Amino acid sequence: MDEILEGAQAPQYLHYVSLDVEGAEYEVLQGFDLAKYRVGALTVEHNFEEPQRGLIREHLKQHGYLLVMSMKFDDWYLHFASIEALLR
Repeated sequence: MDEILEGAQAPQYLHYVSLDVEGAEYEVLQGFDLAKYRVGALTVEHNFEEPQRGLIREHLKQHGYLLVMSMKFDDWYLHFASIEALLR
């Protein structure tokens, strides 16, 4: 993921990312430097597959993201900084 973002000269703040890679979401997230890139809102397809869904949730939580909603096959996450901004 980092290689793609660097090649595209993506900014370090991404307003929204939708991750749907047919079962490889956790692996993609492991290659996504969440210390370098911050995402305001993130949706991750999960297809109700465990333990991947739980691993994704824990990985994102460790990087400051909170699961705020589940809708069909996607979990929606916000970064804590985005939540704080909404509450101001």
